[in-house]
Amino acid sequence: MRLTVSTGLLLLLSGCGQATVAQAAGENLRVQIPAGLSLAGTARALSGAGLIGPAPLQQKARDPAFAASLGIQAAGGLEGYLAPGEYSFPRAAGAEAILRAMVQRQRSVLASHREAGRDERELLVLASLVQRETEIPEDRGLLASVFWTRLDRDFQLESQASLRYALAGGEPVDWSRAVEPGALALDHPCNTFLHAGLPPQPICSPGPEAIRAAAEARPAAHPFLFRGRDGRYRFGLEDGEAEAIAAVPADPEPAQLTHDTHYLASNEHRHDHFRPRIDRIGGVFIGVGTDQNFSLAAWARSELLVLLDFDQMVVDLHRAYRAAFLHTDSPEDFVKLWKPPSRALREIIRRTYPRSWQSAWQAARTGRYVIPTRYAEMAELQRERGVPTFLSDPADYAYVAQLFRTGRVLIVRGDLTAHRTMRRLAEVLERCGRKVRLLYVSNAEQYFRYTPQFRKNVFGLPHDERSLILRTRTAGPTRHDYIYNAQPFGHFRQCVEQAGVRHISKLVPRSLFRADRPLYDIPYPFELLVKTHKPKKRGSFPRVKLPRP
Repeated sequence: MRLTVSTGLLLLLSGCGQATVAQAAGENLRVQIPAGLSLAGTARALSGAGLIGPAPLQQKARDPAFAASLGIQAAGGLEGYLAPGEYSFPRAAGAEAILRAMVQRQRSVLASHREAGRDERELLVLASLVQRETEIPEDRGLLASVFWTRLDRDFQLESQASLRYALAGGEPVDWSRAVEPGALALDHPCNTFLHAGLPPQPICSPGPEAIRAAAEARPAAHPFLFRGRDGRYRFGLEDGEAEAIAAVPADPEPAQLTHDTHYLASNEHRHDHFRPRIDRIGGVFIGVGTDQNFSLAAWARSELLVLLDFDQMVVDLHRAYRAAFLHTDSPEDFVKLWKPPSRALREIIRRTYPRSWQSAWQAARTGRYVIPTRYAEMAELQRERGVPTFLSDPADYAYVAQLFRTGRVLIVRGDLTAHRTMRRLAEVLERCGRKVRLLYVSNAEQYFRYTPQFRKNVFGLPHDERSLILRTRTAGPTRHDYIYNAQPFGHFRQCVEQAGVRHISKLVPRSLFRADRPLYDIPYPFELLVKTHKPKKRGSFPRVKLPRP
C-alpha cells in the first residue's frame, strides 16, 4: 500500500500496520490507516509514520478516564474506535489529539446507521469480526447475517479472527495465523469458541463497509457458513460437487449381516472421549453406524457427512433420520417423533420420499424399541457427565440439521472392505479438493482382516496430517464396555505396512481395557510381537518398532 504525505513524504504501510519513512519534510504528515488493524497495530503504524511512539499512544487509548471523556465506557478502551482512513496530523501531534480525531470519525460512521436499531457497541464489535473474517466485500453481509442469527439463538460465534486476537495478547495481530486445535480451549473472553455471545470488545477497527454490512444484515437462513476453496462463504456445496457426490455408487448387499442383526442404535456410550481430539477439526466425516455419527460430526464441525453402512436397513434408517432433520427445528421436537415412531414421523417420511417412503418407514418401525431407549440413555449420560450430544445441545442439533438441509450429507450402502463405493468416493473427494479428517469405523474392524482392498480403500481417501481413524472395540464384561481409540492415518499406515498388522487385535488388545479409562492410545513407537515360523527358542519373537509419525 502506498501512502503519501502532503509535503512529499512517502510512506509504505503493510497489512500489519508497519510504516517506513522514505524521506521526511514539512510539518504535517498525511497517513492512510487501513481497515482491520487492532489498537496495537494502529499504534505501530502511526509510529512508523513518524508520529508518537506506540507505547504512549496505547497507554492513552487504554486509559479508562480518557475513554470516558470521549463518551466510551468499555473494557477494551478505544479498541475498534480508531477509524481507518486518511489523516493529516502535525508532526508534533500528541496522543490525545490523534485519538480524538480517529474516535470522532468512527463514531460519526456509527451514528449514520442509528436507524438500523442496533446498539452502537454491539454493532462495532460485530463489524470488527466481519472485517477480519473475510477480505471479500461481497461476503460481509452474509457473514454478518449469520453472526446475528447465532447471537439470537445463543450459539457460540466460533470466530477464528476473535481467537487470533486473543492469542496475540495485546500485540499486533497476525490475522493469517493458523489456529491450532489446542487453542480452542484458551480461556479468554474473546475466544468465541468457548464463550457464547459477542466478545466484550472489538478486535479491530472496522471500515465503513463492514459497519454497513453489520448494520443492514437480516436474519440468515442457516446459522453456519462454510468457506470454499475460493475463499468465498456459502451454505451449500460448490458447483458440481453435489452431483458428483450423489453419483457415488453403492456396494452390493452382503450375503450375511454381522450376527444376522440390524444395529439400528449405538450401544457405545463414551464417544465424548473422542471430543478433545476432533473438536472443530472440519473436513469430511465418513462414519458407519447410526446416531453416534451425528454427535461426532457436530463436534468436529465437519463440512461434509458421509453415512456409510453395508446394512441396507441402516441406510434406510438414515433416510428416515434425514426426513426428521428436515422437518424439525429443535432436538425436543426431533425426539418426539421417535417415542415410538409416530404417525407424524410416518407422514414426514411420506412427504420427503413420495415414491420410496416404505423402506425408510419400515426401518424406523423396526427400531421402535431400541432408538427411544438409546435416546433415553443419551439423556441420562448428559445429566450424569455433562456430555453434550446433538440431542442436548441446540447448536449441535442445528449444525447437523443444516448439513442435511444444505445437501452436505451422502447416505450410501458401502462396505469398508469392498471395491466400489470407497474407491469412487475417494476419487470424487480428491477431484473436489476435499480432505477426509475423520473416518469412524465403530467396532467393524473386529469382523474382518486388514486385506489389501481394505488398506487401499482407507489410504486412497484424500487425507492430511490431521486426519484420524476413530474406532471402538468391545472389551469388558458388559455390552457397554468398549475401548475407544483415535489414530492418525499416517501411523495406521505404518502399522499395517511396516509391522504387518492384519487385525485390530494386534493394535488394540482387549487385555488393555480399563473401565475407569476406556480411551486407549496406541503407543509411540508402536511395538508388535511378530511370530516367526521357526523361532530360535520357545517364546522368542522378534520385536518390530515403528518411529513416531
